[in-house]
Amino acid sequence: MARRPCDGIDYDYYAAHPEEEGELAENELSFVRPLARVVPRLQILGQSLATAKSEYEALAAESASISEMDGERAEYLTFAEFCALANQFPLTSLAQGYVEYETDDRDIVSQGRFADHAERFARVPWTENSDSYWSEASSLSAKVCILSAASMLLIFAQDPRNAEAEVMWQFGNIVSAGYVERGAFVAGADRGQTILVATEGASDARILRRALELLRPDVADFFRFIDGDERHNFWGTGNLVRFAEGLVRIDIQNQVLFLLDNDAEGIDAYWKLKQLKMPANLLSLGI
Repeated sequence: MARRPCDGIDYDYYAAHPEEEGELAENELSFVRPLARVVPRLQILGQSLATAKSEYEALAAESASISEMDGERAEYLTFAEFCALANQFPLTSLAQGYVEYETDDRDIVSQGRFADHAERFARVPWTENSDSYWSEASSLSAKVCILSAASMLLIFAQDPRNAEAEVMWQFGNIVSAGYVERGAFVAGADRGQTILVATEGASDARILRRALELLRPDVADFFRFIDGDERHNFWGTGNLVRFAEGLVRIDIQNQVLFLLDNDAEGIDAYWKLKQLKMPANLLSLGI
């Protein structure tokens, strides 16, 4: 969690009232993480460039169908061309200054460097926000950010120049305005997004938890381990198999990963779990 400037804040007011710095701090509260550290989280949630491509092609096909109904023939960018256009310039280099309406040729000027690529932008599916821009940065957002947030982040992440670009979720201002309760904004994975990991023993759970914290800190919160102390509830393969049997019977919807030692006992338990014909949300692995 960090503080970041927000467009909805009256900074002139707070400059005149320095005693209200605490309120300003609350208004600027945001979740912030570099794009490169967001990508692994999106991937563990099942997002990929393949899903982004499917989303883009579906939108392009729909737009082409609408154009044909109007008696026109539209030829849109391929997904690869769309990604190249989105990453024409590093995100952190885009000008964000507001171009006033009184400026001559404002529509062109506010596009900045993108004005030289009008022909390519014309081959991007149009949305109702495509003409709502006032700066170089907002021009790219209006014309190119036509897919889901996850898909667009993965597309921008293809350019290594965007690795340190900040992904921000600004919430302080709407909380201070009373629209949403502060408790609605909690860092980390939601419980429904986490994976419960069941191991043969307590030491396995402790080692794996620590390994995730050290090697994959950006996704460690997606994994929960059963009882990490010495009184492990499922010590041994037999109890682990019985636990799995119980979960299958009650048709549990949570994601559960069973980790077994790669020894004779573990291999035997692995095949017993296979025979249970567990649903897709239950998975067993040997380590």
